[in-house]
Amino acid sequence: MTHQQAATTLNQLGGKRFTLMTGAKNFSLGKNSISFKIGRGAKNGINHIEITLNSEDTYSITFARLHGTNYTIKGGVVGIYFDQLKAVFTEYTGFYTSL
Repeated sequence: MTHQQAATTLNQLGGKRFTLMTGAKNFSLGKNSISFKIGRGAKNGINHIEITLNSEDTYSITFARLHGTNYTIKGGVVGIYFDQLKAVFTEYTGFYTSL
């Protein structure tokens, strides 16, 4: 994922308000993905998110709990469109992405 694609994905989630409201930090780019940590208080102890851009121009999101060297996947969604990112994120984490 290029920096421009990552910036577009974050803007679709809510931009700077998203990062402030969720405590998102430690952003990392992968070949086709962006991953980051979120603040405390999410449902099911979720604190790590990975959003992958698929070849069909859809997204896959993995919600996980990262604790030390333990990585536990708590849920995920495949094949969602950009306008569904906010709703899916809120459903799985309990965090709102905008006011």
